[in-house]
Amino acid sequence: MDEFPAPKLMEIPAGHYAAHPYDHVMLDGEHVGLSTYPVYSANERAWISLAMLRSDLSREGTNVSILWGEKKGGSHKPHVEKHSQISIKARVHPWPIHQASREQYRAQR
Repeated sequence: MDEFPAPKLMEIPAGHYAAHPYDHVMLDGEHVGLSTYPVYSANERAWISLAMLRSDLSREGTNVSILWGEKKGGSHKPHVEKHSQISIKARVHPWPIHQASREQYRAQR
């Protein structure tokens, strides 16, 4: 059995476990960007996060993964539980994520 079998909890509405949270964005084992400020959107019924990616991967629908949690079971922060780092599937979407916001609000000038 692993020393820290449980993955890092994703606390709703925001998974902030650091002052400046960021997680690695990966593609085929290669680090291709950073994901920051993960939150659960009740409107979208999904976890979303802002990310900075390599420009050639920024197309809508590109599948990547997020390396979630801290290495080696977490940190010494008293408010962060011991955990395992895991890979979470993710897909690139435009910003703002909500279609009406992208198409209607931006068209109002």
